[in-house]
Amino acid sequence: MEKKTVRCPNCNTNLAVRNPKNEASKVITCPKCGKKLRVKFNPQPIDDALPANGGGNETIMPNMNKPQPAPGPAPVAPPVPTPGPAAMANDTPAAPSPAGPPTPPPVPEKGIALVCNDVTYPLKPGRNHVGRQSKTKQVEVPLKISDLTVSRDNSIIDVFQRADGSYQALISNSNNQNTTYINGEPIRGEDRYVLNNGDKIVMGQTQIEFRNI
Repeated sequence: MEKKTVRCPNCNTNLAVRNPKNEASKVITCPKCGKKLRVKFNPQPIDDALPANGGGNETIMPNMNKPQPAPGPAPVAPPVPTPGPAAMANDTPAAPSPAGPPTPPPVPEKGIALVCNDVTYPLKPGRNHVGRQSKTKQVEVPLKISDLTVSRDNSIIDVFQRADGSYQALISNSNNQNTTYINGEPIRGEDRYVLNNGDKIVMGQTQIEFRNI
């Protein structure tokens, strides 16, 4: 699968762009400034092309300004009939119903998180620095690990919220010498990769999973 690194002429952000559908060109949107760019590829012969539903991580944010379908009208419950005077006179008081099971807690809003050593670390919208927990370096996602090969500020995950309320995350290296891996592939330079549910992230010798919650 062909991959190109292009620079946004508007904000000078390096973007790693993949071509999972073997297209001759594609229009992308810079996730930082929103400028649309056309990237040209050298399409492979059809026998060598990846299947349409394969291809791994796409590197560019989808257009989050795409209009969403308007919700339909809410269903209206039918009116409850009121009993007449005769029925009310003949009715006997109803016995109190036994106490039911406790009401379950409300379902939390959908979001995204990192899971490391069975500990879940939610990600907030905006920029999330991820690294080994330390008393001298404060980051948004401090991992409770003893792996000294993980920096105290190892990686950056930028989170964007779409119009439908779901989230999209892009991961990149922080300003350090340690390399972060996504599904076995290293993140190089200023490249940023879109994270998908179930992606495996490796920092140092620590394995982390990206999940939708």
